Amino acid sequence: MFETTSQLERHIFRSKRNRQRKRARIHKRTVFDAARYLEIKNKCLALKKTVRVAPALMYNPLPSVERLNELLVVDFEAGSVWARVTRSRLQRGDLLGQNASGYVQVSIDGRHYKLHRLIWKMKHGCDPTGQIDHIDGNRQNNSIINLRDVTSMENCRNRCQHSSNSSGRLGVTKQSATGLWAAEIGLNGRNIKLGSYADLADAIAARECGELYLYGAVSGNREAT
Repeated sequence: MFETTSQLERHIFRSKRNRQRKRARIHKRTVFDAARYLEIKNKCLALKKTVRVAPALMYNPLPSVERLNELLVVDFEAGSVWARVTRSRLQRGDLLGQNASGYVQVSIDGRHYKLHRLIWKMKHGCDPTGQIDHIDGNRQNNSIINLRDVTSMENCRNRCQHSSNSSGRLGVTKQSATGLWAAEIGLNGRNIKLGSYADLADAIAARECGELYLYGAVSGNREAT
């Protein structure tokens, strides 16, 4: 392909120079500064107008508080329930609950319920108005102090990061091809790109900017059902 060594050296030099220029162009536009903040803000505010009202999740109506207290003994601090009475194959004092997609599920009168929703009702005396969020992200931790009643949008914001996430921050991942940190956020079932950044702190800042203008400010930490 190359007739002389000098031609090969020139080709290698040009290739390196082009890669350096490309990296320089990429890095030049991947700093989270005031201009990028305004760009993401305006983009997110425009996207927010396209948010569809999500259909309410269908939950089995919870049994009455009286029925729950008749059948269950609850430890709100531990987030556990035991059988109060002996029935079918259960003995009084048996610890209740089985794994269902990572959550704890309890069967009452032939119907299945998520334990965190039962504990919420037994504590507050009413069904949750929205979704119950596990604040620390642990679906097995049903302590009452770890549960909160939130909207689906808040729940979407606090979804737990995947175990393979290398950044330690939801919505921020490292791109193997470029070595840059990519920030994105979910909206209506699709991912919205918030840019790629040389510094992890910049990518996190971009993600936080997207959260603020798509999800709004929200207290607490973390996915519910």
